Amino acid sequence: MPVFVEPIQEAREAASRALVVRLGQALHGLGAPADRVEATMGRVAARLGVPGHFLALPTAIHAAFGPAGAQASFLVRVSAGGVDLGRLVEVDALVAALARGRLAPAAADARLTAILEAPPRIPGALLLGAHGLVCGAAACLLGAGPRGIVLAAALGLTIGALGRVAVGVRSAPVFPAIAATLAAGVARAAPALGLWVDPWIVTLAALIVLLPGFSLTLAIREVSSGHPGSGAARLVSVAATFMLIGCGIALGDQVAGELVGGATAAPEAAAAPALRPLALLASALALGALFQARARDLGWVLLGCLVAWQGAAVGASLLGPRLGPLLAALALGAAGNGLARRLDRPAALIMVPGLMLLVPGSLGARSLSALLADDVVGGVEAAFGAAFVAAALVSGLLLANVVVDPRREL
Repeated sequence: MPVFVEPIQEAREAASRALVVRLGQALHGLGAPADRVEATMGRVAARLGVPGHFLALPTAIHAAFGPAGAQASFLVRVSAGGVDLGRLVEVDALVAALARGRLAPAAADARLTAILEAPPRIPGALLLGAHGLVCGAAACLLGAGPRGIVLAAALGLTIGALGRVAVGVRSAPVFPAIAATLAAGVARAAPALGLWVDPWIVTLAALIVLLPGFSLTLAIREVSSGHPGSGAARLVSVAATFMLIGCGIALGDQVAGELVGGATAAPEAAAAPALRPLALLASALALGALFQARARDLGWVLLGCLVAWQGAAVGASLLGPRLGPLLAALALGAAGNGLARRLDRPAALIMVPGLMLLVPGSLGARSLSALLADDVVGGVEAAFGAAFVAAALVSGLLLANVVVDPRREL
């Protein structure tokens, strides 16, 4: 005897399925990795009575609800967005309330719409300032002198402004190469014009926001956590970005060398060590702005930067430069998981800013520059070094999940 589903019940299930898919899209667009997107969609779907199977990829989300043979399937195209910690915190709270039965699906849908349609928390002018600030702070932390810090900050501000202009235009896909050409050309020409700076440090610091080291770490994490499709696709994207940046650095260096010749004096000495704590604080504030963090969460962003920086220093002294990041990532992951379990906040508040200080993006860019300069041995060595550091970071994060059990929701 056939069983007929009441129209009201069918409409409720359809609305619940749509909400689950929208939540997956939101988390994907806010920078959550594939395993978190899938786990959250599965948990919410089970709570709403529409269990299903989910697959998150960098460009699509697949969702199938119901038993085999009678499934309702969805395929949604998505585009990877930048990390938005402010919205991520709000979506995390929404997911937790929904999963625990404290929020009705209709109210959750309305709140999700309000979160996603809200204007950016940090206006464009402040974002430009944060872009320059994080580049200058990175130059200080990498060992540049006062002139190098100022030049890196100026280049970062310029690249940030050009990036805003490039969004949505034909040059957007090759913008990393354009930015790398500009940064490397100016940094290479500066010593020849009497501004004695370390060209490599200035170039790296000016490009620190564009280097896809965080994406590289996420890709290896996804591969190691049973999501090879998403991880492999992300790795291809990371490789393409590294190639664009490497080509841009080589082109800028070559053109500047032909125009102004080489430098004849040593770069300036590094800034005073007393400036490094201020640079770390400036990095945290700038990263908080770039990641659209709420003002009340800036303390957690600063904690993540402190844990990463100190963990890297301790790890390097105990395990060496290649394995040191493992200890730093372990401490960072444990701190993030502790925040999630004790205070019911997303671990990304601590982990994302901290990983920005640990990711091996600089090694990847250096390897491509060496290869383009016919230094095959140096390029291959640097590339393997970048991959090894990324693997150490992921191993540390996975060990952190053993030491401090992560929260299940997000």
